[in-house]
Amino acid sequence: MHLLGNMLFFYVVGLLLEDAWGRPLFAAFYGVGGLVAGIAHFALDTQSQTLMVGASGAVAACMGAFCLRFAMRKVRVGYLFWFLKIWRGTFGVPGWLWAGLWFGNQVLDFLWGNNTGVAVMAHIGGFVFGFGAASALRVTRLEERFVAPAIAAREGGWVADPRMLEAQTALDGGDREKARATFQRILADHPDNTEALLFLGRMELEDGRVPSGSARVEKALQLLVGHEVPEPLWHAVDQLGELFPVDRLRPGVAWRVAQGMDQEGAPSNSVGVAESLYAAAGKGTGAMAVRALIRAAELRLARRDAPEKAAEYLTRAKPMATGDAAALAERIGQLELEAVRMEARMKDRGIALDTESATPRTQAVAALAPESSGGSTLPPRIIPCRILGLSDKALMVEAQGGQRRSLAVTEVMAVAVGMLPIAGPEGAAPRQTVLTDLVVSWGDLSRGPTVLRIPAAGLGLPERYPGLAPRDAYARFLSALLEHSSANALPDAPTLAEGRYPRFATEGELTAHYYGQESAAA
Repeated sequence: MHLLGNMLFFYVVGLLLEDAWGRPLFAAFYGVGGLVAGIAHFALDTQSQTLMVGASGAVAACMGAFCLRFAMRKVRVGYLFWFLKIWRGTFGVPGWLWAGLWFGNQVLDFLWGNNTGVAVMAHIGGFVFGFGAASALRVTRLEERFVAPAIAAREGGWVADPRMLEAQTALDGGDREKARATFQRILADHPDNTEALLFLGRMELEDGRVPSGSARVEKALQLLVGHEVPEPLWHAVDQLGELFPVDRLRPGVAWRVAQGMDQEGAPSNSVGVAESLYAAAGKGTGAMAVRALIRAAELRLARRDAPEKAAEYLTRAKPMATGDAAALAERIGQLELEAVRMEARMKDRGIALDTESATPRTQAVAALAPESSGGSTLPPRIIPCRILGLSDKALMVEAQGGQRRSLAVTEVMAVAVGMLPIAGPEGAAPRQTVLTDLVVSWGDLSRGPTVLRIPAAGLGLPERYPGLAPRDAYARFLSALLEHSSANALPDAPTLAEGRYPRFATEGELTAHYYGQESAAA
């Protein structure tokens, strides 16, 4: 039990100290702590003839250091009482109290002469040594000036300044002046400490000191976008919340931060933030500003909300699409047309829903077809395809003739699903297969819709979702496609979400149901 207790206490305190001080310094501290604890045992009980064996003196040195270095870190303690009924649970106590009470108990055992077979003298000596070593590191500022920077340089990361806890504790306690002074001292020694920059910048923004607060936030964001992983940037932007000074960022910085927010796996609220950042980057000049405004328009259209805002971005981008940015003019034109069509579809959708006599198929076509077509369509152009690659931003498709094309998921305007019978073994009932249509254009007065038709085998579901049953894999594929593309679901989103896919006798019947007429030659 004594050995297990040593290991438990060592696990609680040793990992944090090793992270803060690095392995070489911690190993030296541990070894010297054990030696000092042994000497203390001899000095306090010179007449003892008992052999002393164990690591508890060195562990006690770690507890002494923990008591000061991580004084406010909460230690969770369990309790169990029994008297006719059992009471049990846990509660948290500050590190200084937890370690201090343990040290006080060792001192009392020594003073009262409790002969428990435990070398409490070594515990006392080790604890005092550890507390003294941590105090020396704090007074001389060796950890913050040399140890932490050396660990960061060696590991290619960033190690928390020990004063950060002091500043955050002061801020949580309402002592803003002490917190501000501590953050400023940290930045005086380490100007690139992103955490201190963000905390101090946020405080200045809250106090109305917008120029200086914005400058600190901008510097921190510049440092964070250089990290290999985007999570610290996402967290920083989330913490700033409504105080995030988007409009005060320089266009180049806004562009880089926007790219950091516009990544796979980003928080759900990052799309709106990324759009605002791209719009801010569009205040610059050259190709970067044009690309930023184009991306802002794409994000706005993908949200299927306020397409006139996307048109505003594109209006700003169009005059700048010259010189090196001239090649982007075609994409601006495509997005302008998409914005106009989306606005028209949104208007048409409202009219169709008010028309009770319209059939479900007619409502769907009238809601989605361009306004200029008067609610009717020409024969659709069906292109049989298979999917070669799929992400939350783009998909690669290959037509039957071998032609390949990459398109953004936002280019998918609608997803239509239908089940068709396929012949099985003689005498057996026909099996069902699924067809998935991706509508990439609703056409105009001169041409019908353009539809990429993908059979079940062309989805590549076994490779994308190994181990899943085909129906479950398809449901997951369909859910992800609709989520990332924000496309309209046909016949409707609830029906597809429940896996109730419409059944048709022939492929022509499916085409006529969704698009009004049989298909034209592809």
